[in-house]
Amino acid sequence: METEIELKFFVSPDFSETLLSKIAETKVLQHSCRELGNTYFDTPDNWLRQHDIGLRIRRFDDVFVQTMKTAGRVVAGLHQRPEFNAEHTSNDPDLTLHPLDIYPEGRSVEELQAQLVPIFATDFTREQWLIGMADGSQVEVAFDQGLVSSGDKTYPICEVELELKSGQTDALFTLARAFCEAGGIRLGNLSKAARGYRLAADYAGDPVKSLELVDTTDTDSVETCFIQSLEHALAHWHYHEQIYTEHESIEALLEISHALSFIRQTLTVYGSIVPRRASAILRQELKWLEQELAWLKSYEHFETLLEDKGHVLRKLDARKFLVSELKRTRARPTRSRRYAATDSFWALCGSATRPKPLDFISRLAAIFR
Repeated sequence: METEIELKFFVSPDFSETLLSKIAETKVLQHSCRELGNTYFDTPDNWLRQHDIGLRIRRFDDVFVQTMKTAGRVVAGLHQRPEFNAEHTSNDPDLTLHPLDIYPEGRSVEELQAQLVPIFATDFTREQWLIGMADGSQVEVAFDQGLVSSGDKTYPICEVELELKSGQTDALFTLARAFCEAGGIRLGNLSKAARGYRLAADYAGDPVKSLELVDTTDTDSVETCFIQSLEHALAHWHYHEQIYTEHESIEALLEISHALSFIRQTLTVYGSIVPRRASAILRQELKWLEQELAWLKSYEHFETLLEDKGHVLRKLDARKFLVSELKRTRARPTRSRRYAATDSFWALCGSATRPKPLDFISRLAAIFR
């Protein structure tokens, strides 16, 4: 078993020029480019998916590798997930190639084996580099371009993955910051498998959710509660950031704003664990982001007034004028500014004093290490 530790970024196709330029500034230990074909399998009722398990067979150069990924952990955009790899001889899955104790209870391995069917496929070109970092760590950089497909439905793949092969997790963030300087890149919380399952199910997208209470017990230590609170807020933020990039939902932006406030409050409440000096830059960046989203409060008020057709505006002589003024004042910031302000994972460089969100995320991630 291996534990995969990686950062995943969604990028635009023309990011390849920036990537090649940045990689040229590093110490490249290995370089390769190959075509990869992957078939993902599950039962008709998605039994494996329900237990956060992914099963795929990858094909390249007449070689077959079967991989089983089990439930993992995502903190501040850093993915950590156990995976089991085994060489295979065909594109037909064989569950006995992996330890039998990794499968969820409720169905026998034989029963699961008999029920497996192909759900979707991913086919892409992968160019990858093994980078030697200054601290001795090694990071594998992969640039994938291709398609997720299920039946006659397809979805584009264009992403960069940074995987820690050896050394310290900080090396991932060091390299990621260098890649982010030119923009056009953001952390992604949806794996290829997640997008494939969505495509197969004609899934339109996730719903906006209210920020819930942190799930703790009376036996949790103060430190555990602190970590769980930050993880809870970051997960809420990241979840709604994906919704916003897909639908530009104002409701999703509001939830991101709530997550920001919750993080600031958490740092205040647990100030004895994280001294103010240690969290000063974090709090500064959080404050900046909250200021960039301050227009949301006014927008909410204007929405309420404009929707209230029977109780307030209708009784005013200047109703038409007021409505037009409210609509003009309610106008949202430009699309580019909204993305810059709300997407915590885009590289925001245009100003020397503007905080870089990946720095913010890496400093938050450091709290968990």
